Amino acid sequence: MTALLLVGLGGALGALGRYGLARWAQARRTPNWPWATFAANVLGSVVLGIALVLADGLPLLFIGVGFCGGLTTFSSFAADVLMLIQAGRRPAAAAYAVGSILAGLLALLVGLVLGGWISGAAPTAFGWV
Repeated sequence: MTALLLVGLGGALGALGRYGLARWAQARRTPNWPWATFAANVLGSVVLGIALVLADGLPLLFIGVGFCGGLTTFSSFAADVLMLIQAGRRPAAAAYAVGSILAGLLALLVGLVLGGWISGAAPTAFGWV
């Protein structure tokens, strides 16, 4: 029961963060690039990377499954790519799709290294970093 509550609370906080990023992007009126989704997914990847190093058990469920799950969104990413294609902006759609995936992977690696640095573990402790 505790795990379920922690995942739910983390998810609610992540969703609120996602909403805040969407409001931030709206206020800047940047219709040419889906900044809110991009920022949420990159930020979530960094946070998840740090959490994978520093947390386990219930804290990892709260941060990884809950918060990062509520913050990041594959469905919005897919919709943003489709909207760019429908708007005739195929190069932007391709750049956004590839850029999002690469930025997410890089952000996860940054999070893993930051987590290792915070914990005092060498980055090579992750095997592939």
